[in-house]
Amino acid sequence: MAKMLGESRWLRTTAIRIKPGQGPALEALLKDVKAAREKSSPDVTTLVSQGEAGQEGPMFYVTTLEKSMAGFDSIPPLRKAMGDEAYERYLKTASEIVVNTETVISHFMPEISNPPGDVIAAAPDYWTPKEVAAKAGSPKKSVVNTSQTSNMDTKK
Repeated sequence: MAKMLGESRWLRTTAIRIKPGQGPALEALLKDVKAAREKSSPDVTTLVSQGEAGQEGPMFYVTTLEKSMAGFDSIPPLRKAMGDEAYERYLKTASEIVVNTETVISHFMPEISNPPGDVIAAAPDYWTPKEVAAKAGSPKKSVVNTSQTSNMDTKK
């Protein structure tokens, strides 16, 4: 897990709000999706968690980590992974149990992160960026706002 996190730069999380009492139905649906994804793209790891507190209604979170934005494009569409018949069953079930979904794509920022050592060890150049020294150049001229200068030199 630490290696996967350390090598990732992007994550896509879909929050799925379901109707009360539909947790087992969504879990069954996600198992079908998992089986199809494992056949079509076995190298993609997807994490699923369930919200316990702090949100309105039952929530599940499905997260995929990638090394680049292009990585998300390499994942086959669900219809292709499942096949037409299974995908139609998926859509029917989802329409009955899901209230709404929201997808967010996030980017890890090492300069404001504090990852554990095993995550840093997976990609030390990324997680501990070197300070960039400012280039020596010509000194900048000071800029004076003309509205702040006095008109002492002008006579009426």
